[in-house]
Amino acid sequence: MGEPEERPTTLKTIRGDRLLSIQDVSEITGLCRRVASGLMDESGQALVLGTKKYVFETAFYDFLKGKADGGAR
Repeated sequence: MGEPEERPTTLKTIRGDRLLSIQDVSEITGLCRRVASGLMDESGQALVLGTKKYVFETAFYDFLKGKADGGAR
């Protein structure tokens, strides 16, 4: 009771790609969940399934790489 839910250490893959949740993006980037969610929206690749938001890992990293290279995708 009251203990945090354990998260699996590996994410499930879909055709060799992983779906990242807001929590995953938050952990990867170090950003708070609200900002991580906004970053997922900004990528233009966010998927909403039911009430949960996801982004494919490769699409998210491609978006970040584009931002790092100075381009706005």
